[in-house]
Amino acid sequence: ASTLYDATTGGSLVAADGGVARWEDKSGNDYHMTQATAGSRPLRKASVQNGLDGLRFDGSDDVMTVSGSASSLKALHAEDATFFVVLKAGTTSDPNALYNILDTNAGSNSRVGFRLAYDDRVAVPTNNRINFFVTPGSFAIVSDNSANDLFAPNVYGLVSVVSRPTDGTAANRSSIRKNGGTAVENNTFTDNVSVGNSTYDLHLGGRGTNSAYLTGDICEIIIYNSALSDTDREAVENYLLAKWGI
Repeated sequence: ASTLYDATTGGSLVAADGGVARWEDKSGNDYHMTQATAGSRPLRKASVQNGLDGLRFDGSDDVMTVSGSASSLKALHAEDATFFVVLKAGTTSDPNALYNILDTNAGSNSRVGFRLAYDDRVAVPTNNRINFFVTPGSFAIVSDNSANDLFAPNVYGLVSVVSRPTDGTAANRSSIRKNGGTAVENNTFTDNVSVGNSTYDLHLGGRGTNSAYLTGDICEIIIYNSALSDTDREAVENYLLAKWGI
């Protein structure tokens, strides 16, 4: 709660159930998530998981962005990176929707960037899955849709993604883990990485094209501009699992 403010430039700390205009970056690099439009701000919900607060996105128009990050964070799709997100997606056993979690390219293969999303559409072969891919060309797409490791809707969990977009072996280019479990590495694409700017700034809870809004909560995000070793990744996972009681 000490990082959630009611103005994009700072202002006052947000009370419970208040709209979050600014989620401050703790890294010291000023990658603050902001939303200037009051009606499109996620709400600070108190004690949602393990006595800790989270941001609740309404699935309609709530989204936050890091202004100017299309150029400053382009390495996240062009170079090694590691993402950790504590979240709860969906509201029913089958919301039949695609929810964006983190996004810089709005999910199109013709754009530059990456996307991390929760997919619970009945049209896909297996629903309740987490997708991660880097574009253009979908060269590093991974889906955690194994029958025994689906991401249940309306349940808090930890998503870990390690991205190595220039790795010479396709399957090594990206991996997803649920709650620190076994890695899913099923990428087969081998397109060359783009070193250009992302098509859009980094979005939280939606796409740059104002769609695929998240219904659910996001509690914590940690991003490294490197592919962490297994030892370091496990240390971060264990920290987050214990902190959030997952």
